[in-house]
Amino acid sequence: MTNIGLLDYDTVYMKYYYVPNYDIGLTYAYLSKDKNNSVHLITSLSLTNLSKYDKIYIFKVSKDLPHPVSIIREYYKLPIEEYGPGFIDKPLRPFLLETRDMLPDCSCYNSMILFSLNRPDHRLAWKIDKRARGGKYKPIRLYEMFEGEDLKKDYPTSTYNIIYDNPHTLLNDPDKWEYYNKLLDERHHFIFSQRLDISQIHDTNKLEQVFKMRKYASLRYRLEASEINDKVEWLVNYKLNGAHSGTPCILSVKLPPNYNGYQCFKLILLFIYYSHKTKFEVRFRIHGDVRCLQDFEPALLAYRYLMAKPTRMSYYEYVTNISYLRIGVSKTLLHTGEQSYEYLFKHYGMTPTLQYLEKWLRSNPQYEEHIFIGGDSDYGKQRTTYYDQGRSGFNIKSSFENISD
Repeated sequence: MTNIGLLDYDTVYMKYYYVPNYDIGLTYAYLSKDKNNSVHLITSLSLTNLSKYDKIYIFKVSKDLPHPVSIIREYYKLPIEEYGPGFIDKPLRPFLLETRDMLPDCSCYNSMILFSLNRPDHRLAWKIDKRARGGKYKPIRLYEMFEGEDLKKDYPTSTYNIIYDNPHTLLNDPDKWEYYNKLLDERHHFIFSQRLDISQIHDTNKLEQVFKMRKYASLRYRLEASEINDKVEWLVNYKLNGAHSGTPCILSVKLPPNYNGYQCFKLILLFIYYSHKTKFEVRFRIHGDVRCLQDFEPALLAYRYLMAKPTRMSYYEYVTNISYLRIGVSKTLLHTGEQSYEYLFKHYGMTPTLQYLEKWLRSNPQYEEHIFIGGDSDYGKQRTTYYDQGRSGFNIKSSFENISD
């Protein structure tokens, strides 16, 4: 008996489940046909667990996650083969030819999903996305590269289906878009395993169709922008013009890899400004590597503000409250409004974090609206009075706060 392990690296690393890995489902379906194989989904990355397998197929979708060699001990000593777009120049799965006309069997996920639902606090448990779909939703891939050609693969035989194609590839290719619409007209219902990357859409007319027409609701349900380009501005302007008011969308954005914390701060302030201007009909969420923010504290605080509940106050008010909490001011004293901040500034002085932010703002006045939007005031009187006193060293209670707090 050959003991074979299949590792959904994205899910196990993130401990977060939305949909099964399509290529794992196909590989499991193929290998399980051989009664000499014992095939299991790997749920622990411990060396003790991985050493039990005669063969390990590891699948990685996201390019943003670290290579498993940095996570798994003695990685290259294990009988591992790598697959998926998350690796460089690796095929989608083993047995491409043999599985070409097969449909995936994702039942290997069932026991782990049930375990995670029953024991959510266990160290190995996955967080199951509340939008996760299973059961009646059948996994399909409409197109797949085979021997250098982008060919049709699965035809939906079920009413409800999960599509594993990149959504933007369907919109950008006229033939694929026509085929997808034909399937919709046949009363098929689709959700997508991946977000629609609006930054990769060539034609904004099609993007407008996606937001206007009910039949494309599943396409606009999960959005991302892998690049910050004119399509992001298009979406904001579309919402500012009153299109489909009351139907907010969440846009997951990735910070440019070559940006430092200072540059990211300006970009996040723009996201904050857009969110407030659209009355949160566009909510920005940052994904990917954010370690670059740690070299510039205002950027780290802007990230935390954006990812928390920015509807309650301005970025300036958020920074004010956080900075006073750090120096030991009681939470009961922290209220927005000029009278409250007059009291804080008078009795505790302007915190070093606020002094730093004030100094930055005076050098970058074009971002004033971004910093105060959504708040009760711009606190101009208090800022002028107590920043001047702060510069002279008056009533300073603490040193510059550590970003790890």
